[in-house]
Order: sequence, then C-alpha cells, then structure tokens
Amino acid sequence: AKVEEPKLASNRFSRMFTTASETVPKNRVEAMGTSTVGIANLAQSGVSGPFVKFVLDGVPMKMRAKIWLESAQSSIHYSPEDFSMLAAEYNSNPDDQRYLHDIEMDTPRTLTNNVYFRKEKNQDALALLLGCFAIRNKDIGYCQGFNIIAGYLLLAMPTTEQAFWVFCFLIEKVLPTSYFTAEHDWQGPRADTIVLRHYIQALMPRLGAHLDELDVLDEQTVPINWFLTAFASTLSVEALFRVWDVVLGIPGQNQQVFLLHVAIALLKLNEDELLKLDSSAAVYDYMDRKMARGVVTIDGLIQASSRLGPIVTAKSVEKRRAEAAKSL
Repeated sequence: AKVEEPKLASNRFSRMFTTASETVPKNRVEAMGTSTVGIANLAQSGVSGPFVKFVLDGVPMKMRAKIWLESAQSSIHYSPEDFSMLAAEYNSNPDDQRYLHDIEMDTPRTLTNNVYFRKEKNQDALALLLGCFAIRNKDIGYCQGFNIIAGYLLLAMPTTEQAFWVFCFLIEKVLPTSYFTAEHDWQGPRADTIVLRHYIQALMPRLGAHLDELDVLDEQTVPINWFLTAFASTLSVEALFRVWDVVLGIPGQNQQVFLLHVAIALLKLNEDELLKLDSSAAVYDYMDRKMARGVVTIDGLIQASSRLGPIVTAKSVEKRRAEAAKSL
C-alpha cells in the first residue's frame, strides 16, 4: 500500500530555511543540574518538551558529555565493569583480534589536522575504543567510518570509557544495522541515498531535475559517508556536535530519520551552489568537500532539520527504505 505523505509546496518548504529560529530559555533544564540530567525519566517527569527545545537550541558544553552518556547508558546493554573486561581481552592478545590490522591502519589517519591525535597515547585510546567495540560486537567488528566517529567522541567525552559507551549507543541503537554489513555492499546507506533522492524530487524539484540532467544516479545522490559517519566526515565540529546533541541526547526520538532530515536541510542550504555545477563529477566533489559552506548558521541547520519531522515521517521513510533496499 502506498504511504501517504503530507503535501508541502516548494515555496513553503523554502520558507522553513528563512524563518528566524526562536531562542529557548535554558534555565528550566539547567536547573536539573549538571551532575545528572535524568534522561531515562524525562518522559515521565513532564520535562521532555522543554528538554527537546533546550537541545535544539544548543546544549552547553558543560552538559553535553553528561547528556550523551546518560542517554547511552539508559539505552544499551551496559555494565560498569564491561569496558575493563573488554580492554583486558583486547590487551591480552591483540594479535588474535580479527580487525586489528584495519584499526591500526586507520588510527594514524584519523583527524590528522587535530593536535589531539598527534599524541601516541591518544591514538592508542582510539585503537582501544575501536578494538573493544569489535570484541563486544563480533558480528559488526570494525567498519569504514568508525574511526572518524570515535575520534570526535574522544574529543567530546572526558574519558575513553565514556566515549566507548556513547559510540556503542550510536552504532548499536541509532544507526541502522544494515549500514555495517559490508558483505551486502553497503546496502543500507545506498538505500538511504535513494530515499533521499525521492525527497529531493518532492521538496526541491529544481535540484532533482538538475541531478537527473547531470546523470547523477539515485544511489549516488550523496556520498555514503554522510550516513556511515553520521555526518562526521561532512560537517564542522561545531555543527556536528549540534546534530549529535539531537540524535544522542533526545529520548524517544527517531534519530535515524533526523539524520535524513539533516541531509535534506544541507542540500537545501546548498541548493543554489549545486544548481551552478555542470557535471556529475563536480557535484560529487562539492558534496564530498564543500557542503559545510552552505551552513550560514548552525542554528538554522538544526531548526530547519527539526521542522521536517511532520513532512519526512518515520513511517514513510521506513516504507521507502524497504523498497529501495529491494531495488539494489
């Protein structure tokens, strides 16, 4: 059966990107304190509405790590002693670990422009995090893009262990499991690029027609690293952490769909520049290297992405995702 979607005229969609974002008072949420936020109990406490607005308006740096960690620990299989056990297993016989070679190859290549990763001990922390995850999730192991995600989490979280738990949450619960089955030739993210192309045609018909004219394939609409890395390979660190505030910090939200909202918003913000390009190669290069240029304000990106919820719904995305996967 066809999934009906809310109709939205292109001009109304465009206005979403010019409406000034509202400032949301933070005192009500900050009053909960920074030692514990109570992520698991927000829905029952009646604070979930203000908390969502608080996150969308920008989580203060002093609260970010606590919010991400609480959200992770309330959502995944977690035991305080697990990380120590995994680290001991990793360190006891690392040569026996299936993914060690790939991890060792990628670790020195991670965020090379960041001074943090020029220190050997921090590269070791990255390798440890990735190795522990591969042991915990033997069916997933180590996949393309994990090092970039983990690298940014190490920058955001106070300890390697805390970064590990947030990484587990992002990979195990937020991103679709189909993203990390390499034997299926990255079917999951490729399917999502096809889904994204549908929404481009519906919401940005000029851009959709331009991509068709340049023979940009549906499954190559955007680089799959957009989805594989949850935008870590695309956005500035400030914009990235604001996106992750939403997908890691807001309980009960469909985080997978929000990432698609971000992709749509990014394309809209860059639409004028994309329409100037005259070849598929130029489009691929721009999307791979220059998309952050169109983000005039980070608030604008987040607010525009959040407003897509009633338009690009979880139900319609899941339906189209299943159809796209069958076509690959």
